[in-house]
Amino acid sequence: MDEWLNLIATGGAFGLGAAGTAESHGHPGVRFVQVSAASATTVHLARPSHPTPPRTEDFRAAVREVVSS
Repeated sequence: MDEWLNLIATGGAFGLGAAGTAESHGHPGVRFVQVSAASATTVHLARPSHPTPPRTEDFRAAVREVVSS
């Protein structure tokens, strides 16, 4: 997240993030603008098939819980 925001702050990129990004990852060189007319989008969770880190399944379950809410 910090690398992405630093890249944006230096003019190397722009991005679209979740509504809470400004509160959780504020950056002095980045201006956060609310986009209210954006349509919903599909987000995919990708992971390597082998080997996976020890808590991969816990993370997948947490993502599913958040997405299904």
